[in-house]
Amino acid sequence: MAERPKRFFVTIEAPDRQRLRDLFGRDLDLFTARSDDKGHQVDGLISLEDVEKLVEAGYRVQVSESGDVRRGHRFIGAEEWMRDTRSELERQRKKR
Repeated sequence: MAERPKRFFVTIEAPDRQRLRDLFGRDLDLFTARSDDKGHQVDGLISLEDVEKLVEAGYRVQVSESGDVRRGHRFIGAEEWMRDTRSELERQRKKR
């Protein structure tokens, strides 16, 4: 299996609202977009190669200082989540 490139949390600033919408057609992991008096921005999780492409296309990209953010997350099934949640609730009730 091929290794995934290291990705970084970024904030991408588009020159206008249309260019912000165009970002969503680029197959990037993007989060909620916002347009306000500060400009047109969206946060994302992208590779340095994607950063380079966006800058070349006229976007301004701010990269998070740490690429290790959220490294420890993992996905769990609903049964495991419910079991852990119940255990935590029982611990909290006992403390009262």
